[in-house]
Amino acid sequence: MTRCAECILHDVARSFGVSPGAIRATRRTGDVVPARFAAYRLLRMEAGLTTAQIGRIIGNRDHSTICSGIASAENLLRTDAEFVSRYAEAMG
Repeated sequence: MTRCAECILHDVARSFGVSPGAIRATRRTGDVVPARFAAYRLLRMEAGLTTAQIGRIIGNRDHSTICSGIASAENLLRTDAEFVSRYAEAMG
């Protein structure tokens, strides 16, 4: 079953200790960026949204920004144990 975009955002925010609003904002602090990358990837993989749709949901970002963020999330999943743990928690 596919989770809704808002559900994914709330789960990511909770797992990473930030607010859904912070994920949507333009701030690039160290606590928000990993959460944003996780949200991009989960919205793509679990909700099946296009990069353009994800961009509209998360702060009206360009699809290339989303592509780059998904690639960053995939790199973090290979290299950062804390990110992996929080990402897995956000998956439910």
